[in-house]
Amino acid sequence: MKQLGKFGKVFYLNPHKTTSQLIVSGTPDHNVFDVSISCSPYFHLTRQKPSQQFRSVSTDISLECSRAASDIASLIPADSEVLLYISAPYWRKIALKLIANLEMKACTTSLVYDILDSVVHFKDLAPHTDKLIDDQLILCNEANLVTYTAKAMADCSPVHDFQNCLYLPNACNPEDWTFSSTIPHINTPHNVIIGYFGTIAHWFNIDLVNEVADSGLISKIQLIGPVTEGALDNHTLSSKIELLGVRKHYEIDQIASHWSCGLIPFEDMELTQFTNPVKLYEYMALGLPVVTTPLSEILHVFQTSYKPESLYDPPPAGPFRVKVVNAILNDSTEQRLERREWATTQTWEKRVNSMLNSLPLEWKYD
Repeated sequence: MKQLGKFGKVFYLNPHKTTSQLIVSGTPDHNVFDVSISCSPYFHLTRQKPSQQFRSVSTDISLECSRAASDIASLIPADSEVLLYISAPYWRKIALKLIANLEMKACTTSLVYDILDSVVHFKDLAPHTDKLIDDQLILCNEANLVTYTAKAMADCSPVHDFQNCLYLPNACNPEDWTFSSTIPHINTPHNVIIGYFGTIAHWFNIDLVNEVADSGLISKIQLIGPVTEGALDNHTLSSKIELLGVRKHYEIDQIASHWSCGLIPFEDMELTQFTNPVKLYEYMALGLPVVTTPLSEILHVFQTSYKPESLYDPPPAGPFRVKVVNAILNDSTEQRLERREWATTQTWEKRVNSMLNSLPLEWKYD
């Protein structure tokens, strides 16, 4: 969003689940506005915008979508260039009504629909799957551009039927991550620390991490991030595993800069096969060797834009624990420099440029 904000006003329709409100707020990034909603327009909502509390809304969802669109449009000056960016199909009604309102204000709009997940993976919206699919089809028709983060997404969503689609995998901002070409355990061979950052949920294979902890080489495994309910139930964690919880970015960077390896120990399941993990790019920006379970999207990245042998022997060659040990023992300064260099070719700025080049409007810096 920060990169897009350089080119014009960007409104990110962002599905939050913390409160039953609709909130339009500025962000620290110039020209970027975060539009937050509790869950989806399929449900009863209460709306709020800065300095003004609205009454409880009607159960007429169409009416409430119109009101929400009107609220947002009132914040945008006439004749503005606006990019509307959405990543959940249930925003469809608000998005299209907002575009209609902005056209009446002589605004020029572009709608980008970013398919982050297959709609069947919205478990909390399972009763509405058919409606989600319908909304997604309409969005693919109406959007100026449809982007998707995983190649597998093209096989389970309508993108293969449309011309306005762009494969846009995740990326990183390398400058946000501390890089050192020095391998941490070179000077402290008896203190080998590896780790993971991200959500620990039902897709996280804690058994694999426990197996890695059994290796005599590993001193400590640090897991950073929230643990969802039930994710670690019925599991006894190795004494080498530290659960560090949610941390600020600067803390994550500081902790991970001392790791000898970054882990992506995801379960082999439908959800993870549609995943292009941001942490892959961030681990690489840190210079870390990455060991991952065989996720189709990560293997695609390795096969098309990076040398897999620089990270680890690709599956099915050996157990996860063996791959971790080999990655650590075979790491080198040269490989760390290669990983960092690769990360500099996978930036959010480059992704934004690809997106803007695919849009019909000429976006310009303010």
